[in-house]
Amino acid sequence: MTIGFIGAGKVGQSLGLLFKEQGYSISGYYSRHGKALVLDQRLSQVDIYTELDKLVGISDVIGITVPDDQIDRVVSELETQGIDFSEKFFFHSSGAHTVESLKKLSNRVFSIHPLMAFPNVVSDLRSFDNIYFGIENLDVFIESGLNLKITNYFGIQSELKSKYHAGAAIISNYLVAVIDFGLSQFMELGLDADEAQKAIWPLVSNTLDNINILGTKKALTGPIVRGDVGTIEAHLNALSKDLVPLYRALGQYTLQMTNHQKLVHKKLEKLLEEDDYDKDHNINF
Repeated sequence: MTIGFIGAGKVGQSLGLLFKEQGYSISGYYSRHGKALVLDQRLSQVDIYTELDKLVGISDVIGITVPDDQIDRVVSELETQGIDFSEKFFFHSSGAHTVESLKKLSNRVFSIHPLMAFPNVVSDLRSFDNIYFGIENLDVFIESGLNLKITNYFGIQSELKSKYHAGAAIISNYLVAVIDFGLSQFMELGLDADEAQKAIWPLVSNTLDNINILGTKKALTGPIVRGDVGTIEAHLNALSKDLVPLYRALGQYTLQMTNHQKLVHKKLEKLLEEDDYDKDHNINF
């Protein structure tokens, strides 16, 4: 089986390295950048193509690993190639887009989305060892043979693809944003960015470990869990006015995770609502 990739970005090269490590033959990469493209040194023996028909012609499985908004363009270009694609497998790596547009090329289509972030091409392939893959059209993926050495995967229904991707983005992207939100408060104490990150990192790591061991609800600590109205009020007064809505939104979600007595819940709920006190940022209860 030979696998070719249309698009040689961080995801495309990382998947190529994974499949190469697992013994699959990488037929090459197509890129509009052509010979200017520089592949990871571990892919140095892999050919680079500037003509789509040549790469597709020698590949049994074709991965379209371009940015999401370019998938339809690639499909349109492939449709003009005049090639019979019916015996070939096509996949894309988007977590958000369904495989609907790929069906213009073949019935053998699926998507494979690794639940991990790719700030760079994967440096250590052991990073994939415990990674789960979200697979759309799971039966076709299994038929393709690529599942032989990927054991951690689950199927996604096409109509639920956006919900799947929203979950992944919240966990990955918004976790980064929340940590940056917290870091900003430490930097207002006079710490620089590097010092602040070093100071809070053991707390981040410990929290993630607790979630892994206990689950989210049991790992939750802090003033909302304790029902500490006065501390929440102090936080709201300490934050700059533009950050209060974000704190409150996070607090409201956190409150839903708790099991407080009705009176305590109501007090916290009222404090975390938008109210007239926001006009002068003088919050009282």
